[in-house]
Amino acid sequence: MQKYDYIPVKTMKADDAVEGFFLLKDPALKATQSGKKYLQAVLADATGQIDSVFWDCEEESLLRCAGRPVKVRGNITEYNGKRQFTISLIREANDQDIARSEER
Repeated sequence: MQKYDYIPVKTMKADDAVEGFFLLKDPALKATQSGKKYLQAVLADATGQIDSVFWDCEEESLLRCAGRPVKVRGNITEYNGKRQFTISLIREANDQDIARSEER
């Protein structure tokens, strides 16, 4: 089983397995040429931002998360010479998540 850790955007590199809270910016539902839907967005933290993609996404509700913190899990890949966060799980952060992060 793969181990996921929080890694700041600034230090993410290809093949990193990442899980953590990030700000979701500019989410857009798009479709491939074959019609498969996916989410394209930017994830940001205090150290920077990274382009992201969530394949096979039917979740229009994620568009309402723009500008809000989300919890994501995925892997850092490289696409066209740039780092990209390939999301495997995503959900909006809730009040309990925020309370736990403030306790640290």
